[in-house]
Amino acid sequence: MVIGPLPDRLEYAILEIVMASADSTHQDSWGNWQNSVSPLVPDWVSSDLKSAFKRLWKDGLLSLLKYVEGRRAEYSGNEQDDDAFFLIGPFIATITDEGRRHWGVPVQREMERERSRSMSIPPLRGGDFQGIGVYRSDVFWGRARKANFRAQHRLDEPTKLSLGMVASQQ
Repeated sequence: MVIGPLPDRLEYAILEIVMASADSTHQDSWGNWQNSVSPLVPDWVSSDLKSAFKRLWKDGLLSLLKYVEGRRAEYSGNEQDDDAFFLIGPFIATITDEGRRHWGVPVQREMERERSRSMSIPPLRGGDFQGIGVYRSDVFWGRARKANFRAQHRLDEPTKLSLGMVASQQ
């Protein structure tokens, strides 16, 4: 199933149904088209599906035609003819050369989304810090005060520093 906006998912489902046949053509009645699309995109209404067919045709990705009384009739794109074309009798959807080029785009988008989702760093949760040692100066200095440390240098004794160690060249 394609992830994304409903129009993209419906268009992809139609292209998937058409491309499933050996000759990249699928002929069915409106009810059977609906039954074929439903498992792929469960959350649509009839007008959404019709709009998806019209967009695919308008973009030159699908050829839509039907036979009426033995004569070939291509989809006109006129809104007043939509019900007669789509709802009365079967119609044929055939993928065009441009449609074949477009076919891989929704799959590629889904793969990129999945890859970016799997490669992202998840947000930190409370339990993520359990193994990390935390430096707390109050605890350290509290122990240091209790311990009897002997001073390494007494202020009344001369230091063992040479001028070369202190002076810097400028």
